[in-house]
Amino acid sequence: MASDPPMRLSGKMTTTPRGRMICDHGGMHWRLTGEALSECNDAEEVTIEGVRRGLSVIEVYYVGRIDG
Repeated sequence: MASDPPMRLSGKMTTTPRGRMICDHGGMHWRLTGEALSECNDAEEVTIEGVRRGLSVIEVYYVGRIDG
């Protein structure tokens, strides 16, 4: 079975009862997992890189802040 390719998304980071989420600029909400999430705060515009681990779950290995 082939592994999923890396993904890159930009959007606003939030924390919900289900965990850390990002709403991308297309309106899709993604649940995020991974140690890299400790580097960012709620309501912060970020770019994340990670690997898809389910229908709407991404295991994040990089978080970058968007200055603006």
